[in-house]
Amino acid sequence: MQKQSPLLRIWGWGKNEHGRLICAVSGAFIGVAMGMLPYFVAAQVIIKMLAGERELSLYLPWLGIGIAGYAARTLLYNMALSISHKATFSILKTIRQKILEKLPKLPLGTVMDMSSGKMKQVIVDQVDGMETTLAHLFPEMTANVAAPLLIIIYLFVLDWRMALLSLVTIPVGMAFMMSVMGNYSKDYEGAVKTTQEMNGTIVEYINGIEVIKAFNQGKSSYAKFTDRVKANASYFYNWMKRSQFGTSMGYAVVPATLITILPAGWLWHSGGSLSTETFILIVILSLGIAGPLVAAMGFVDTLAMVGTTVASVDELLSAEEQQHGDKEAHIKGMDIELSHVSFGYHEDKNILRDVSLFIPAGSMTALVGPSGSGKSTIAKLIVGFWDVKDGTVSMGGVDEKEIPLEQLYDRVAFVSQDNYLFD
Repeated sequence: MQKQSPLLRIWGWGKNEHGRLICAVSGAFIGVAMGMLPYFVAAQVIIKMLAGERELSLYLPWLGIGIAGYAARTLLYNMALSISHKATFSILKTIRQKILEKLPKLPLGTVMDMSSGKMKQVIVDQVDGMETTLAHLFPEMTANVAAPLLIIIYLFVLDWRMALLSLVTIPVGMAFMMSVMGNYSKDYEGAVKTTQEMNGTIVEYINGIEVIKAFNQGKSSYAKFTDRVKANASYFYNWMKRSQFGTSMGYAVVPATLITILPAGWLWHSGGSLSTETFILIVILSLGIAGPLVAAMGFVDTLAMVGTTVASVDELLSAEEQQHGDKEAHIKGMDIELSHVSFGYHEDKNILRDVSLFIPAGSMTALVGPSGSGKSTIAKLIVGFWDVKDGTVSMGGVDEKEIPLEQLYDRVAFVSQDNYLFD
């Protein structure tokens, strides 16, 4: 199955909100067109002033058009953001509901192996982090890309030479930005990992504080806690330090369109191949290229973040579900039997290989062996933490896969060994 891009994946999750998102994008696009009017108005006003026009009545219609364009752009932009935010929060709610509906279907062992810090990071922080992408990316990215595109097309209509010169700083600035963005996905994935580790350690420290105090392990446990926090801060500091030069240069170079336009334009204007009106109009319009593009560049890191977030959410939603019956099983007795059971936590490595075991009801059985030999694994398979890969685990002569989990947990009690910070 071909892997979908993160945006297409989010688009699929938000299928009930497609209408709102399309409406938001359309409104933003129309707003962009209206937002171009003040640039034309400013050029016309300057041209008339240079021509010596002093009658206020000649300027009022142009001023009215400029104000109307700005007002329409502002109104449509705010409407688009309002609509996209409503759609976004609905989509985020849907994603969280899908995750919470998925968790009870996963093997209990899989859920318990996930630290509460990691689970909180995915369900709360990372899903919430998609708000910027959904609420702002679709309408704002559309506007910020469409506005410069329309201006550039019009510049080519006016004078193709000046249009080409207005584009010179864009690839140069983008090259600086790409030097930073080349490893962004990897860097952000590392940031998520170190944050999850820090969150897990914090939650573990708080939850285990009573045991830590009881065993007088406060110093060593606190040291692990502070080490994680410092490692998290150090990671982000080093990442930002590496990114500083390229990002700063990118934001500085892209808006510098006048560096190429003014000298060449003045030269062609002096030579008579470029009229005053066209020169002024191109100078003013070129100022409208950089701003939206710089704003659009701010969404590049957001797209990389979304890829990691969607991968984390997909990892949960695509996890293999536990298979158990949905009708109450008729269990005779409490004998437990493992028949030719093979199992491993990873596909390429089995912990148990063809294990058969019979535990009669009313008996006491001790599983004895070295660490890592599979003692805890057998116990967890008996209580249904995971489904076996090969063979069967039965209770009272009934395969546990046919027993609903609620019925199984009514019949077994399990006390696990907990891992605390001082282990």
